[in-house]
Amino acid sequence: MKDVSSIVYTLLFCSSLFAQSPQLRNEIKSQQDEQKNKEIIQQFSREVMSDKEAVLRFQQQYSVPTKGVYKDGRIYQLRTVDNEGIPIYYATQNALSRSLTGVDNISKGGRQRVNLQGRNMIIGLWDGKPAFEQHQEFKSGASSRVILKDPDINIAKLNGEDLERAELGKNHATHVAGTLIASGAYAPAKGLAPEASVWSYDWDNDIVEMASAAQSGLLISNHSYGIAALDDYDNPLVPPTYFGYYNKDAYQLDKLTYTYPYYQPVISAGNDREYYDKINPTMNGNDLLLGNTNAKNAVVVAAVGVDNSDRLSVAKFSSYGPTGDFRIKPDIAAPGVKIISSAYELPRYHNANPSVGVYKEMSGTSMASPVVSAILTLWQQGYVQLHDFPMRSATLRGLMTHTAEYLEEKYPTNKIGWGMINAERGIEFIKNVNDDSAVLKESVLFNKKDFRYKFKLDNPSERLLVTLSWTDREALFDSNELKESFKKNKLINDLDIRLYKDGEEYFPWYLNKNRSNLNALKGDNDVDNLERIEIVNPEAGEYEVVVSHKGELSYGRQDFSLLISNGDLDGIEKISTIEGVEPEDIVIWPNPVQDIANVEVTKDKVFTISEVEVFDLSNRLVKRFNFTATNRAVIDMRELERGVYLLNINVGGERVRAKILKK
Repeated sequence: MKDVSSIVYTLLFCSSLFAQSPQLRNEIKSQQDEQKNKEIIQQFSREVMSDKEAVLRFQQQYSVPTKGVYKDGRIYQLRTVDNEGIPIYYATQNALSRSLTGVDNISKGGRQRVNLQGRNMIIGLWDGKPAFEQHQEFKSGASSRVILKDPDINIAKLNGEDLERAELGKNHATHVAGTLIASGAYAPAKGLAPEASVWSYDWDNDIVEMASAAQSGLLISNHSYGIAALDDYDNPLVPPTYFGYYNKDAYQLDKLTYTYPYYQPVISAGNDREYYDKINPTMNGNDLLLGNTNAKNAVVVAAVGVDNSDRLSVAKFSSYGPTGDFRIKPDIAAPGVKIISSAYELPRYHNANPSVGVYKEMSGTSMASPVVSAILTLWQQGYVQLHDFPMRSATLRGLMTHTAEYLEEKYPTNKIGWGMINAERGIEFIKNVNDDSAVLKESVLFNKKDFRYKFKLDNPSERLLVTLSWTDREALFDSNELKESFKKNKLINDLDIRLYKDGEEYFPWYLNKNRSNLNALKGDNDVDNLERIEIVNPEAGEYEVVVSHKGELSYGRQDFSLLISNGDLDGIEKISTIEGVEPEDIVIWPNPVQDIANVEVTKDKVFTISEVEVFDLSNRLVKRFNFTATNRAVIDMRELERGVYLLNINVGGERVRAKILKK
């Protein structure tokens, strides 16, 4: 006989009424600042235009091709010429997934008794070319689940290398799309989110398009490309000092994700480790990350494969970190060796149609990245079905870290970050949070304040895990750092986490700041915006978590996410918390409302300077009320039409969202 909780979870997780629906995307949009939306698009557009002008000047001066195909099948394109006069090329990074990552256990018939397959979810896919949307793996009735957002290739007008580049680019994107969402028409190629949809773009103007998509409520995007390190003759394309450098690409990505706190880009780490002696010879195979893989808020993915002893280990091509300021990058690992997926080939005959049933085996961090993108999408699907709203991207990164599994080393490394992503453990944690046996808190830290959380570990355990994650604002990029062997710390808001029990203090992991000895140590972490405390064989009893910060917080505040559990992802009992306003501190009544609604906050959190905004489901602001020095706001809704409205409640600088139904 099934227990009641299992039946409830099966019903909840099988429902996909909300998922990433237009209504949900409008709710996400309702929390955005329209002026900031315009400004970020304008800024990124100016920067993209500047890049294109630099490429044109470089081509005119040196008469070099701006795009082409490397001998190993990677396509490349001249992205920009930087302030040092170095041409920067983008290139694709291609050089088992469902069972190895636990996805089968959160699908229909899996042991978690949920059915998460990505229904009504959308994944953004930026690549060298748009994917082949007509492949049989993407069919949905008479249409396709791959929606082309950039113009498709007209192969009839191409020949020679341009035709080869088009074929290889489309093949790469189609392979990545298959790992994300292939339906399983050919069972070995089934994707990890086989009922999701993909918005498919080429990589031209990617940062502008990403900003626009984030404004539309996109949650996850995949980017299986990056800066090329070698040409066809194994000559380095960038100097060694560019590795680990926080450049304009990293700056743009951090600005984008800080502006849109629910949007999470996922990026392949690169495939350059076998050539480290040519591109960065003094670092012993470390320090191989380029461009936006050095961003703080990106999820950077390493590749693993099965070795000769049938054990999972890091792929020989997968690029190692850390970043120039010794952050733990890559963040996570996923299978990326000999991955079978949908593919694309040019028609064999003139005027014939391409085959819709082509499959290929490929390897690379390009293949590992979509594994992570799909799993993050499934986690958001499960969370939305329980809570009607997605996790912040910081929470998603925290969940990924908290539930990852170590491989060879039992600590974070500059090779594969926090280990192997585990889809099943992520969903198990979300379920346990809902049962109050694990902790997931999305809160805010104010300048010169602490956040304290007391909990009880019910029983002795193999491990106790406490994870802190936040989306840090963009740092400045400075080309003068290219002349320095050690790069400046890029953390803007330096949060700290400590754990206390019976007078003993526990610290998070960090990487030793010595490039010849990059072992993980425990102590003060002043570079990462993702910190994890881990106690082996902890005693049962009461613990206290303290979140604090160094210096001054930018804008006077920092949103953060906190996750707590034992090694089995449960075993936690809340005792008390000292923090800001949470949804449970606010009561809205009556709901549904006919005329007047009351918004009341608990008396220990009086509305000092407060605002209530009312939005309709088309993201239109219809009412705004300001209040001071009271714990109750009265909202006149008599003029409004019947329907669901969204409330943004700002209490002393902290925002809480809620729904209200007008009868």
